[in-house]
Amino acid sequence: MMLRFLPALLLATLGLSSCSFYNAFTTVEVQTSWGTDSIAISIEQRDFEETESFEFLGYDLASTTLDNYTEGHVFRAERSGYFPENLPVFRERLNRWKGLDALLTFGLTTSLVDHGAAEWGGRQWAEGLGVTYNALGFVLSPWRVYERAFTFGDLEPMPKAGKDAPPVWIEGVHIAVPAGAHTTEFYRNRDAFYRNRMAFEYTNDASFEVDYTNLDEDALYSLWEQGYQGPDGTSLFTSEDELVLEAAIVSVHEKQIGNLAQYTVQMDWWVHNPYGLGTDTVTYHARSPWGFASGVESPFDRQALADVVVRNAFKAAENPVLLREAARKDSLEAEWKAAWEPIVLDSVTEAAGNLAQALSSVVTIEDDYGHGSGCILSQDGYILTNHHVVLDTTATQTIHFQDGSKMEAELVRYHPLYDLALLKVDTTVLQPFRPELERMAVEVGDDVFAMGTPYDVALGASVTRGIVSSMRKDGKRTLIQTDVSISPGNSGGALVRHDGTLVGVVNEKIMELGVEGIGFAIPLHYIEEALMLRYGAAR
Repeated sequence: MMLRFLPALLLATLGLSSCSFYNAFTTVEVQTSWGTDSIAISIEQRDFEETESFEFLGYDLASTTLDNYTEGHVFRAERSGYFPENLPVFRERLNRWKGLDALLTFGLTTSLVDHGAAEWGGRQWAEGLGVTYNALGFVLSPWRVYERAFTFGDLEPMPKAGKDAPPVWIEGVHIAVPAGAHTTEFYRNRDAFYRNRMAFEYTNDASFEVDYTNLDEDALYSLWEQGYQGPDGTSLFTSEDELVLEAAIVSVHEKQIGNLAQYTVQMDWWVHNPYGLGTDTVTYHARSPWGFASGVESPFDRQALADVVVRNAFKAAENPVLLREAARKDSLEAEWKAAWEPIVLDSVTEAAGNLAQALSSVVTIEDDYGHGSGCILSQDGYILTNHHVVLDTTATQTIHFQDGSKMEAELVRYHPLYDLALLKVDTTVLQPFRPELERMAVEVGDDVFAMGTPYDVALGASVTRGIVSSMRKDGKRTLIQTDVSISPGNSGGALVRHDGTLVGVVNEKIMELGVEGIGFAIPLHYIEEALMLRYGAAR
């Protein structure tokens, strides 16, 4: 009985083994060029949330399996001190099993036709299934598959900083692509791309903007590795001779082959100017390596853009125009303050006497973005705070006084580098602090108290106690380091002695896991230099 059905079983096995269907994956080897070592090879993947990442495969030589139903994959080679390279691979080898599928389909179909009107049995059913399966394999399975081996070229070494090169910091990399500045050419496959047979072209009709991206992270690390200043090369405080750069991606021309994309990017670079004064801009055009086509949250592949930023950052660090702009640092402050006249305040000769009385001289400053604190300097309404508390100079600032009253304030002037700002309310009945303008107003170990509005407006007039821990150089400033408890909202508040004498303006706190008791205040004597304030005779 079994012998009777053996031919049918054999035909069924043959007919149901559509080889092109089973050729869904190709096992490939990827290697770097001969004579190299310790080059990490990875492949770009996407998880279920459609975010890009690279999966490490091995060093110098690696093997993996590629999905033949996917138009392209990207391998990546990385080595410390060298620019990374991406190797795009596409399905370019004909699926050799297509011919066998066609042959089996023809052969089994001919056999079925030869049966004519004869009653169908097991053999005929097997042949029918075989015809169907092989025909589907011939039509639906990949016509092209991947080659079995790929090789990277030599990696390009990154420049090294010369002994006279200034330390470099990137303040931010922005994306500011307006409507019409992102064009995309779509190609069905690599052959169409080589033949310049574009399927269609698309131009964005809406702008895409991100004020601060994380595209600077890769560049900063690479600059540090090569002797420039980067994230691990800087101290906590800013170096006065740093070349501080900003950049923006302003246009993108994209080419897509299936699921892979390459960008030709225009980037503008300039020296960060905290005063907002005009500076010269340098423009670079660069082509990114191939990466995946647009993701969910962004129309661009993040790593491909980061690679462009890395290459351009090294160019910007050596650009003579940007170096010349950096040399303007000493003259920018004079330009910023050119139209200022000194503001003379009435002298305050007596301190409040105790902390409870001094609380009348602390205010809460609130706008649409949050709140901070401030210090009353004069009876006629001048209030001192941090610049970052009133960063939006167009916003309306509401002043909350300790008696529950509120007034709107005018921003008179500010100094971004010192992080100080001066506000004015229309009144003549305020209780000001007595200022201590001596440069050595406090010493290490002195008791000090912070006054302000931590966390919430409802917590106004809060007082915390600590000591002066140290004096720390920060660019042009020397800050008071203190272990006084400081919370968000305290910025711009008062640092006082026990009798209520104002010695500093609370500025910032280091907020890191496992770090406590490291806060900073700006010594009060800087208001004379930074804001051109003077104290005259008492009324």
